[in-house]
Amino acid sequence: IRAVILHGAGSAFCAGLDMSVLTNAEAPTDLRRRSHGTCNLFQQAALGWAELNVPVIAAVHGHCLGGGLQIALAADFRIAADNAKFSIMEINWGLVPDMGLTVTAPPLIRMDHLKEMVFTGRTVDSHQALDLGLVTRVVTDPLAEAFSLATTIAAKSPESMAASKRLLTSSTGAVANQLQAESSAMQELIGSHNQLEAVKARMQNRTPVFKTPNQ
Repeated sequence: IRAVILHGAGSAFCAGLDMSVLTNAEAPTDLRRRSHGTCNLFQQAALGWAELNVPVIAAVHGHCLGGGLQIALAADFRIAADNAKFSIMEINWGLVPDMGLTVTAPPLIRMDHLKEMVFTGRTVDSHQALDLGLVTRVVTDPLAEAFSLATTIAAKSPESMAASKRLLTSSTGAVANQLQAESSAMQELIGSHNQLEAVKARMQNRTPVFKTPNQ
């Protein structure tokens, strides 16, 4: 294998989490447990791509939201269609992005812009995402462009490619600490009063009524 292309079948790259999961107050597992090296299962679903020793290209069309965006951010390149939409929308469900976004996004997007997206959950189109640094380029046919890029990469020395990717990856120690912090924050939020209120309000199309947390 010399290159990998990630592409969503159907009308979207990935619309994110199955919202029915969020109606359950119980966390599906202890997110703080490391089951895949420095990652838990959900972080590995995204960051597993970053660990490959070959370049990974995400060909993005339609919705690329929440966990879907975190998967795309773990790729080395994001080739987006004109109709692509991007959002870090976990805040809308009373949660935090916990699939490695705090590791993958900071090198790409200025911190104030990143905070704005995380804190508001707003959606940006592909051209806004390009300006922010979230995507590599915007094209009419992202899958065809991804195959073209993959073909170019596949013609290069595989050992040189693997070494180059390894050298450009963040240090393991810092990443491990950040991933653990993501998981601990998410574990504390899931099933809390305000997290469940965020879900119920969104599903009932009403304004949430949050309790003021203890200081």
